[in-house]
Amino acid sequence: MYDDWSKTGPNANWCKRTQDFVSHAFSTANAHIEGVPCPCSICGNFKRQNEYNLSHHLVKNGFVPNYFIWTYHGENAPPPANEGYDDSDHLVDMLQDINDANQNTEVTSEAENFFKLLEASEQPVHKDTKESTLSAVTRLMSFKSQFNVSATGYDTLLRLICDLLPEDSNIPKNFNESKKC
Repeated sequence: MYDDWSKTGPNANWCKRTQDFVSHAFSTANAHIEGVPCPCSICGNFKRQNEYNLSHHLVKNGFVPNYFIWTYHGENAPPPANEGYDDSDHLVDMLQDINDANQNTEVTSEAENFFKLLEASEQPVHKDTKESTLSAVTRLMSFKSQFNVSATGYDTLLRLICDLLPEDSNIPKNFNESKKC
C-alpha cells in the first residue's frame, strides 16, 4: 500500500487497496456511529474519523509509516516469536540455590564488611543520642562533598565535633576512619 502513494498523490492501485481498507475498517457494528481511528500520517490512529473524512485524510496525507498490521482496525497482531524463551519459573532451581548458599558457612571478607556496616548502622554515636554512627558519617561525607571541603578541612571539622562530644563517642577521628565506616 505504501509503494503506490507518493508526494504527488496516489495511483489507481493505491486507491483500490485503500478503499478495501476503508470498507474493512467500517465493517464493525459501531464504526459508522463512533468513527474509526484515522491511520493517516497526520492523525496517526489517535483521532477518530467518519468514513468520508478518513478516506479524504488518506488520499491527502497517506498512511502513517509502517502500519502493515491493522491492529486499530480489527486485525490481530501475530504472537511474538518465542526465540529460545523458557517460560518455566525455575522455582525449584532458585530454592536449591538458596539451600546451597545456606550450606556454605564460610564468610567472605565482603560479607564481614557488610555485617560491620549493619552493626554500625545500629550503633549510636554516643549513649545520649539516637543518631547512628553510620548516619552521622554519611551526613558528614555528604557535607564534605556538597561544599567541596578538602580532607584537611574535614579532619579539622571532625576534631571540633569530637571535642564537643563525650569522650566515649563512636564518631571517627579523621577522613580516613570515616571512609572505613
